[in-house]
Parts: sequence; C-alpha cells; structure tokens
Amino acid sequence: MPAIVSPRPGPAWPAVAVDLGGTNVRFATVDGPGAALRAIDTCRGDDFADFDTAFAAYLDKAGLQPRAIVVAAAGPIEAEDRITVTNRDHWVVSASRLASRHDLDCAVLLNDFEAMVRVLPALQPADAIRVGGEEAPPDRTMVLMGPGTGLGVATLVRAPRGWLVVSGEGGHVDLAPGTEREDAAFDLIRRDVGRVTAETILSGPGLVRLYRTLATLDGERPALDEAPAITAAALHQGDARAGEAVAIFCALTGAYAGDLALILGARGGVYLGGGILPRLAGIIPATPLRARFEAKAPMEDFVRPIPVKLITAAYPGLAGAALWLADIQER
Repeated sequence: MPAIVSPRPGPAWPAVAVDLGGTNVRFATVDGPGAALRAIDTCRGDDFADFDTAFAAYLDKAGLQPRAIVVAAAGPIEAEDRITVTNRDHWVVSASRLASRHDLDCAVLLNDFEAMVRVLPALQPADAIRVGGEEAPPDRTMVLMGPGTGLGVATLVRAPRGWLVVSGEGGHVDLAPGTEREDAAFDLIRRDVGRVTAETILSGPGLVRLYRTLATLDGERPALDEAPAITAAALHQGDARAGEAVAIFCALTGAYAGDLALILGARGGVYLGGGILPRLAGIIPATPLRARFEAKAPMEDFVRPIPVKLITAAYPGLAGAALWLADIQER
C-alpha cells in the first residue's frame, strides 16, 4: 500500500509524477486528474547523489513549484513513509521529508509496479502487443511483470469499489529450469549465487549472467557484459550465443508468466513491462515464450485462453503514478 503524507488535505495540483528505478529516474508534471503528462524528463540515477538532488534539478529545469508529488519507486515501503530503492541502496525516499522540504500539500510513495499495474485498464489497443491467448473481459484479474534492473510483479483485482492493487516481491520466488540446457545453466548459476530466484535470471544482470553461463558451458570466453549489448547482438548482429541467451530468457519469462497466471487466477492477462522485453518486441512471437506459458500440464486448458501482452506504451510508470494520485485525491 502507498505511504501518503498530506499536511494540507484537499486536491493538490499541479503535481510531479516520478518513476524511480534502479537505473533511471523519470519525471513528469501533471496539471490535474486525467491531464496529459508534460515536461517529461529522464535522468540516470548515477548522475546524482540522492533523490532529493535529482528532484531539485528537475524542478529547476521545469521552472515549477508543485503542490504534490507521487513517487513510484523500485522497492518496498518501509517504516510507514520511506522507501530504500532496490539496487540503489543509498537512495532513501521519505514522503514526510519531501512534503516538508518542498512545501507540498501531498506526498505519496508507492512501489513502481503498484503504479504501473494501475494503468493496465487504461491501455489502448495500440499500447500493447498481444502474444497469444484471447481478448479478455475488462474486469478480470490482471498481472504485470517486468524484467529491468530487477524484476517487478504486481496484481490488479476488480473490487466492488474499483480496482485493487496488490503488490509484493514476486521477483524473489524460486525459478525452475524446463530443459536439459537450462538444467545445466542453472547448476552453474546455483554454484555461483546459491538460490536461483526469478530475478537472478529475469533481469538485466540476469540476462548477462545467463549469456556468460552458456558460454562457459561450451568452453568459450564471453564477449559481452551488458544486457543492451546482448539484445542488440541477438537482434541485429546474428550472434548465435546472444540469440540463444535471449531465446532462453524469453522461454523462462513465459514459464514464469504462466506460473503467475495460475497462482493469481489472472484470466484478464499477464502483461509484460520493464526495460528489456520491449526491445525484443519484434522477435518475441517467434521465441518459446508463449509455448512455455501454456506448457502447464494438467492445466493447459486454464492458461490457453489467457492473453500475454507486451506493453509498448511510453511512460506507463508515470501514467500509473498520476492515476494513483488522482484516485487518492478523489477519496
């Protein structure tokens, strides 16, 4: 659940929406409920000592004095109004400190996937690519997963009074191999890191780990050490090793997405976001992703109609954060 600090109750606009990940920080200004995002800006977290410095730089650049802020950050809420950003441990964001330092009427903190999953019912057909399955009724449970710096998961359930967001740490559940090649790779990875979680492989660092492990299995020296380079090599350079790593990455994504559909009863679909999969939009239908999603004996008939949708919309995290703020201020 979000942390909300409202020293001065009532609607507070304009507001700044923030999508704070382990690598990038995205900002946008929102002038009211349903208003379009404007003054969108993206910066690298490594360029700033902490979030407060990055936020101040955005305000200076935008020439803005907002009345509210909503920060969707990669990490769980701690101590009622604080988030320590996952994969950026020295960044601690506090709702009460933000409200006090910047004279805000309202400050909201929530998990980044809590924010992004909220936007799913508002997506238009052009905002996502369907990978198998059928179009689902709009009021069914939906799940979002997204490999990026880490692996985020959140669920959206229709309740009598609107949508209910359920967040957790689904990236840290165990991940299982499904082929002999995957068995061999998992054995090597397990020797290196111990427990193999979904995030161990289904993330940017995880794709690098998988690529390097496959090379080691074949007695080769890995040539690449960054996820963007691996995806580029697979897509544009005909690199067989990178292509295999991407194919297995997609296969495991499909298997994990199918598990989420079963566990959560996500008949409304499993949505794919994050920073990696959208780059692979052109090849995902040709990968084993959908086949592994449906390979859930004896429950194939349950998962077969469920759509998997790859989000292609720009800034879904920012849009979801803005929707959250509008929901909160309408209460």
